[in-house]
Amino acid sequence: FREGVMAVYGGDGGSRAVVYAWVIQDSTTAVRRSWEETAGFLSSQRYEWASDRNYSEAKTIDSLDPPDGCVESSRAEGSNPDSRFPAGLTLCAVDPDVIILTIVSGKLGEESGYLAADALVQLALANSQMTKTSGQNKECPFSNLPDDQRPDSPLWDC
Repeated sequence: FREGVMAVYGGDGGSRAVVYAWVIQDSTTAVRRSWEETAGFLSSQRYEWASDRNYSEAKTIDSLDPPDGCVESSRAEGSNPDSRFPAGLTLCAVDPDVIILTIVSGKLGEESGYLAADALVQLALANSQMTKTSGQNKECPFSNLPDDQRPDSPLWDC
């Protein structure tokens, strides 16, 4: 990975949402290895979180079309083993060199499971595009932080 950022959000009723975003080095091998590494993490979480789901349901969720803006994705859902909240994970490849991993435990708005994680991918992509096109930090998810604490990342141009 060339660089990455992480953001953690707390919500109502103990819900938690985490976004990881990485910019990948400029080579086909680096892109493939980066995807394999993050997919390996998702697979380990799938085993932990989705152990209460049957295999065919997990396979169906993972075979759905990628969320808008993603050229490839992988998903999992189940229960967070720590909180027992419904939980979802979505791994998203964005052309040409970005990987986003979202994890939601509990609800995001009205959604839970992989639908909540997909919705968080959409929020991350929307915030990324808004800051790039508007040039205004008011749309940046990190705008409440002092300048020296904002991530220096092309993902949000903060």
